[in-house]
Amino acid sequence: MPFGFVTSEGSADMQDTARSAGALFVIVKPFTPDTFRDALSAVLV
Repeated sequence: MPFGFVTSEGSADMQDTARSAGALFVIVKPFTPDTFRDALSAVLV
């Protein structure tokens, strides 16, 4: 099942961990609706 990762921890290590676990995108809080939409658009195209 495809998934994205939304986190308050934005370190490079956390992002690498999420991606290595299969996350299609990583969004760091705080985020805007535009940030979320852009991340989804990038992986759904």
